[in-house]
Amino acid sequence: LAETKLDLIDIGASFDQSLIEDAKALVNQALAHDPGSSEAYRIMAKAKVMSGEFELAGPLLQKALDLSPSNSAALIGLAQLRVMEGDKSAARQFMQRALRIDPYGATLLMKLGHLHWADGRPDMARDAFERGALVHPQNPIFPMLLGMLQALEFGELAGGLHNFLLAAELDPRDFEIAAYVAMSYLTLGMPEDARPWIDRAIKLGPLAATSLALESNWLAQSGDPSAAANLSVSVLGDERFIYRGHKLLWEPHYV
Repeated sequence: LAETKLDLIDIGASFDQSLIEDAKALVNQALAHDPGSSEAYRIMAKAKVMSGEFELAGPLLQKALDLSPSNSAALIGLAQLRVMEGDKSAARQFMQRALRIDPYGATLLMKLGHLHWADGRPDMARDAFERGALVHPQNPIFPMLLGMLQALEFGELAGGLHNFLLAAELDPRDFEIAAYVAMSYLTLGMPEDARPWIDRAIKLGPLAATSLALESNWLAQSGDPSAAANLSVSVLGDERFIYRGHKLLWEPHYV
């Protein structure tokens, strides 16, 4: 239950940051029942990362691994922390250990692809994402990631749009997927095709800065750059809006 609450925020299904503290309380309840639970320590580490307490996450993940050396999710968490610290070599070692334990895990293949991408190896990232899509055909994250990679690294906008639309069909409630469909149409100079996807992104993710960035770019492409700039400035100055740090597809000169 704790991890589900965290994942609601992580995937953009909720913007309620109080869920993080709820998750911590639930993990503490779990540890009171079973102080030797590897998963409880791993999930607490995840909560610490999401609340910005990065320095506390590493020891918790190591504790999870000490309790269960085959906890591949703990290894993935340690790999992510090493990436954040700039130690990609250590991150790769943790990922390789996790791969030996769980070569078909969806999360592992997703994080492995991200690591290859951050390491400047887009072809290897594509291999990881394609493997994930093959093994987990109902998981919308893999076509979304393939679409991002195609659009951002290989200039394959049409192929990227195809994968974004596939992801949207698998999960019509994800605002980020809707946003990437809209971004693709905007980048291709097709603002009218982007409009319904912008509306969907705003409806599903009303407090996501990405959704309003889409609206701003649509205004710019539709001939109202003043309104686009005003909207962008208002979002930047409003602490309610959450920016998730995703790369955008369009050219910045629109606004």
